[in-house]
Formats: sequence, C-alpha cells, structure tokens
Amino acid sequence: MKTLEHVLADVECVAADKDLKFELETKLKDGTGARVSIRYVKPQNNIMYTHMLINGISNSPKGLADIIEEEVILEITTQHVTNGRKEFMWHADWTWNKHLVDDKSKKKSAIKSAILDITHALNDRRAR
Repeated sequence: MKTLEHVLADVECVAADKDLKFELETKLKDGTGARVSIRYVKPQNNIMYTHMLINGISNSPKGLADIIEEEVILEITTQHVTNGRKEFMWHADWTWNKHLVDDKSKKKSAIKSAILDITHALNDRRAR
C-alpha cells in the first residue's frame, strides 16, 4: 500500500494535469487519512483565485465562492479489504460543495472527468 504522502502527491498530480486546484486541508498525524479540496476555476480567474488565497480571503463566504466553478471535498482514508487475505487500500469519499451548472452550454464537469483518474491514483502503484 502506498503511503499517504505518495497518495496525496499522485492526487495533486492528477489535479494539475486536469487544470484543477488542489488544497490539502488536513492530514491525520498517523498517516491514515486526509481531507483535500479539489476545485475548478476558469482559466481567466486563476490570477484572482491565487491572489485571494495569498491574501487570506479563502475563508470569506463571498469572493472565492464567486470564482470557484466547482468544488469537491475528498476524505481519503484507509479501508480494510478482504480478498482471501487481509489487505488495506485507500478509499475516497466525495462530498460536492458546488456543481458546475450551465444548461445553455452543456459544459462537462471538469472534476467529474478527473474522478476515475483520482480513484486509480489512490491505489495504482504505477501512478505518477
């Protein structure tokens, strides 16, 4: 099983490849889990998003919420799996805070397109 640091690095790499924002919110000291925020921000808003984070506006209910198009929280934990032998694997619970909704253009969710890759990155030894 990969270490939590390796899993987080792989998830961050997938997010970067999909032009998503990765933010580690918390990490358990014993290395058994973490909470991560994955966000989609339109490319034209990247500078404003970074500026707001640097200036500490990230907790403001107004401002960042207007810039973030989509957001999901991942709670990554170890999960016991029994396939004839005792084994642990990484598992992610997905909690959507904001969905991309645009009926006129029928835009596809940037985060949904990354879910499969992130899921594979959790336990795939070849990731990265």
